Amino acid sequence: SNFYLIIIRNKQIFPGLYLLKKPHIINRIVFYLNDKSFFHLGDQLFFAQTIIALKNNNFPIEVLAPDNLKLFWRANGIKINSLGSKLDKKSDLVITYPPVYIKHKLHSYNSLIVDFTNSKINSRITDYFSEKLSHIIFSKPLQRPKIKFDLNINKKIKNQIINIGENIWVFNNQIDSGFFRKSFKKNQKLYNKMMYLFNKGEKIIFVGKSSNNNIYEKYFSLDLRGKTTPDEIFSLLSLNCVKGVISYDNFLMHACLLLNKKAHIVFRGRYSRKKELHHYNNVNTAFSYPSRKNIWYI
Repeated sequence: SNFYLIIIRNKQIFPGLYLLKKPHIINRIVFYLNDKSFFHLGDQLFFAQTIIALKNNNFPIEVLAPDNLKLFWRANGIKINSLGSKLDKKSDLVITYPPVYIKHKLHSYNSLIVDFTNSKINSRITDYFSEKLSHIIFSKPLQRPKIKFDLNINKKIKNQIINIGENIWVFNNQIDSGFFRKSFKKNQKLYNKMMYLFNKGEKIIFVGKSSNNNIYEKYFSLDLRGKTTPDEIFSLLSLNCVKGVISYDNFLMHACLLLNKKAHIVFRGRYSRKKELHHYNNVNTAFSYPSRKNIWYI
């Protein structure tokens, strides 16, 4: 997003936050997350704490988002709009990412542009954003809400998982964002960890998009690729027999840590040591600092 930030860099009010016009009175906050090219599953979760807190404080909001986590949002009392909405140029404050602001031509609206990759952010990105937004809208501090999950899962799949037994790890080698930082070497690290746990007697479930045959299929107790939705991942991970995940630093990692499970993670790295440390300290642990003890980097 650095290219897009050049256009708005003189509008920065806090590290990673850029205010492009502000209404005298904010009647509604619109979270403009409805672009799968830039708002991946994990990105929706980054905003969840603030969105739910605003709703709990009866602040008028609208969430424009894909419907791939609609059950998660519904469980937290948020009705998402995946079709678009008529924006009010006078009293709406639109919150989005830099490339979405440019791509969707939002320059005529009051906008708060968010860049969570800014290494000068000095705390967990979820708390940081809530705190700074409360300053911007002159609100009392937003209390961190309890995040809820829709724990319904296909009955057949649930029975298959329970029949496997205990000590289950959910494996995924899929990347939607930052795919160019993925390499054969890093992918092999995931498989090596999976095989190590398998040889210790642990069970492995493979999730992700449907794919061709995999040479490691003999290690999987259950192949659920293409058979579960992102919403169902929360249900799967919440089962007592599931210990955690083996994955990249992606949505699966964030979902796992939200549910206080363990995560064996291959971190794809960033372009500078500062940005790497920021991700280790404030992005990968976006939902709680104690989650650091649940992440084991491979």
